[in-house]
Amino acid sequence: MRLRLLPLLAVVVFALAGCGGDDTTASPSTTSSVTSATPSATTTPTPTPSPVYWTKDEAGQQYLEMVKPINAAVSALGASFSYDESDWGVIRDKCANIVPASDAFMRALNDGKWDPALRPDVDAVIAHTSGAHSWYVACANATKRADLDVLGNVTSQDPGAAQRLRVKLGLPSVGS
Repeated sequence: MRLRLLPLLAVVVFALAGCGGDDTTASPSTTSSVTSATPSATTTPTPTPSPVYWTKDEAGQQYLEMVKPINAAVSALGASFSYDESDWGVIRDKCANIVPASDAFMRALNDGKWDPALRPDVDAVIAHTSGAHSWYVACANATKRADLDVLGNVTSQDPGAAQRLRVKLGLPSVGS
């Protein structure tokens, strides 16, 4: 047991010997480096820049680019939608195409550099889209047309959210 502790003791003694120092043998350069290091510890931190938001025109252009893919996918579904069971495969495929477009749209809206005054409207559009997104996922996974009847209609607490955001961005209303 003593033989095993002897090497450990030697390491501890060696380590402690390196930690202790004789202040009388310290060189002036060692002392001055400690003294000169003190002022740099009190430097003023660099201020973080203010967040940058899109201008109204930039926000409008960004919104139009964001909404273009999901609008195209939803329009394609609307053009093919019917109650004919023979079209079911086409309808399901169109729903499946909307799912990634819907997800990308919500994420782009969320990550946008919106003016804080627009954020509640942007969040309302995200909330509306998320409800529709769930329906499109169910549609893409449905095995027959009758499965959609069980899902019911997509409803929203704020169906005018996207239109309101378009107005605030200075964009034309849908249908005008």
